[in-house]
Amino acid sequence: MNNQRLNFEYDYPCETLDEKLVREFVERKLTNEYGGILTNYKMEFGSRDVLSESEGLAMLYYLYIKDEVGYRRHFEYVMDKMLLKNNLVSWRVGEDYKYSSSASIDDLRIIRALLIGYSVFGDKEYFNLAKKIIAAVKKYECRNGFLVDYYDGYTKSISITLSYIDLYTMNLISNYELNFKSIYENSKWILENGRINGTPFFRNKYNFRTRQYSNEYKVDMLQNAIIVEHLAEDNIFYMDFIAFIKNEMNIRGAIYSEYYIKDLKPSSKMESTAIYATLARVALCYKDVDLYNMLINRMLKLQCKNRLSPIYGAFGNEANLYAHSFDNLNALLALRMGGCYIVKEDNN
Repeated sequence: MNNQRLNFEYDYPCETLDEKLVREFVERKLTNEYGGILTNYKMEFGSRDVLSESEGLAMLYYLYIKDEVGYRRHFEYVMDKMLLKNNLVSWRVGEDYKYSSSASIDDLRIIRALLIGYSVFGDKEYFNLAKKIIAAVKKYECRNGFLVDYYDGYTKSISITLSYIDLYTMNLISNYELNFKSIYENSKWILENGRINGTPFFRNKYNFRTRQYSNEYKVDMLQNAIIVEHLAEDNIFYMDFIAFIKNEMNIRGAIYSEYYIKDLKPSSKMESTAIYATLARVALCYKDVDLYNMLINRMLKLQCKNRLSPIYGAFGNEANLYAHSFDNLNALLALRMGGCYIVKEDNN
């Protein structure tokens, strides 16, 4: 495996006050004494756990703001607390235990953060950890040349959730590990063939035993947003999806968490910070600054602006103090990546 340092042009110089408030909340209120990010501000069962999902997102964020101290805090947390004996990353770690399961989407995100971290900061340690996790992903989280969902310490998944197929990272890995190129190609085939005819949407899962896609009657907008982001990062664009999102924002003024496949109407009235953040990043991939601003302005309505609230600055529910790491970290990435283009509506 070669170890050349690739060059990444990450230039996101503009910080907004909204981003600064979220970062302060995450660092002061969501981070445990070891540097791991807690699942939720609301301290109920499970919320003192740290997810590999959160650590990968945090590492990417600190890369984007070129803060190696912040980056290293999460790198060390992954190394010391989350790495399993098989070199996969435990998907969830508690104060005195870690789950033996890993999720391929989270492992790939951490690999992405490590390979880019090596290129940006130049520390060989980041590359060495990436190398270990890549070998483990290949051994345990792939089946017959295709990426699968997870390895639980005993068995591999027999299916892949389409939103797990992180093409950019798989392609990146193939710069170092040549035979990953076929895993990338195979997985891309599953993604591109997972479109639901006559809609802008994608199926949720593909089962390798039955060789069939799942057959749901509703789609999850977060899963679809992640799929379209993964495709766009690999320069595969679907204009009908972007047109759908734009139309929804123009007509309804919001994007909801679920839609019926048959008539493309929302089946839920729930809005989500993570959905707006992911779609806003998609809009940047499509170079659609107007759509980015529509989505960011709607997302900012979900931010707690009450200075007296314990979750001031966070994206969460002021009434019950739920503020999830996934929402807040996704918001940080979206706010930083498009920070130079943000035009705020007066009423945020």
